[in-house]
Amino acid sequence: MTRSVSIAAISSVLLLALAGCASEPTFGERLASDAERRQSLADEALAAERDIARGETIIREARADRDASEARLREGRGLVEGGRDTLRRIEAETR
Repeated sequence: MTRSVSIAAISSVLLLALAGCASEPTFGERLASDAERRQSLADEALAAERDIARGETIIREARADRDASEARLREGRGLVEGGRDTLRRIEAETR
């Protein structure tokens, strides 16, 4: 993507330099310059859309992992409480 941006920038600079020395760019030159600019924007937009999709997937997976972790924490806390209750009961019975 950086390469296409660099190529578009170089092309634009060359067109501007030539325009300063010569007549205005022709219709074809203007179309070519616009096409390069649009291609660069399209490349950036596609990359941004890929980033968004990847980010949404990561968020979805993290939420699922968090939900599973919270369930495991509840299970672990229940086991600890149950074990402590059992120990208290046994201690009370052995006094």
